[in-house]
Order: sequence, then C-alpha cells, then structure tokens
Amino acid sequence: MAFPRICAVIPAHNSQATLGRALASVRAQTLPVSQLVVVDDASMDSTAEVARSYQGLNAEVVRLDKKCRGRSRAQPGVMAATTELVAFLDADDEWLPTKLEKQAAVIAANDKVSFVSCGSDLISPDGVNTGDIYRGQVVVTEIWHGKHCFQITISPPLPCLSGVPRCKRPGASTRI
Repeated sequence: MAFPRICAVIPAHNSQATLGRALASVRAQTLPVSQLVVVDDASMDSTAEVARSYQGLNAEVVRLDKKCRGRSRAQPGVMAATTELVAFLDADDEWLPTKLEKQAAVIAANDKVSFVSCGSDLISPDGVNTGDIYRGQVVVTEIWHGKHCFQITISPPLPCLSGVPRCKRPGASTRI
C-alpha cells in the first residue's frame, strides 16, 4: 500500500526541556515523516536551537515574533507543509512508534476519510499511565484547510488530530 507523504507540525513555546522527547517520537515512527515543521511560538529559551540541532531530522523552524494562543499557532506550520497529510504533535507530548503508519493506512484505504484522530493517555512524571487524558469530555479542535480554519467537535474525544489530507482541496469526513 502506498502511503501519502506526511508533514509533522509541532507548535512549541519555551519547550527546550520537552521538545527533544517529542522529536525522538517523530524520528521513531515506523512510517517516517517527509517534512517536519516546528513553529517556535515566540520562545524565550533555546526551543528553536533544540529543533534545528536534533540529529536524524531536518526540522524547519518557523519563528513567530508574537505569542499566539491555542491551535492557531499551528497555522504557519500547516502553511509551510508541502505534503498530502499534516500531523500535529504538541512539544510536550510524544507519539507511539506506529501512530502515523496506522493512521495513514486508514486514510490511504478510504478516499472519503479527510482526517484521522486517536485517543491520548496521560503519563505521570514518574512514568505511570493514568489513562484517558480527557476522561470522556467533548473536545473542540480546528482543522486547517488551505488558508481556512474550520472548528469541529469530536465526541468521544480523539485529541491527536492526525492530519488534513489533501490540504489543497476540500475533503469529506466519514466516521469509521
């Protein structure tokens, strides 16, 4: 099965302490990303340098001079993407190694699927999995399509939005 190319977008603000772990999880994917964009959200620390110097990934850093709030800070990363899919990862989170491969397989198998998302567990500082981070709450998120943003509600919550396939043209969504 041929998979579409994927750009990982990582919004980061003062994330020098956690960004390396997030980048390691991108590098460990069984389906490698074709592009990586770290959006440095007006950090005061060495977030951008951590991204640029990370071995094994050629991160493009987009620097925002003014701090943004919420998901809108990912928009410059989406606009920089040159791939068919965009996957989002917060700088203080990490992906399991097969995340992108599993999600890309769903999209590749069904041309009516416009995005795929997944659950998320909270891991305590001492490494204990405390379970579903959203505990059944409804999640509202945004999908960027070209230069336009659409707000969607996902219930049950599926917070790891995997991407916006075919970013340059409208897509349909299908519950699977």
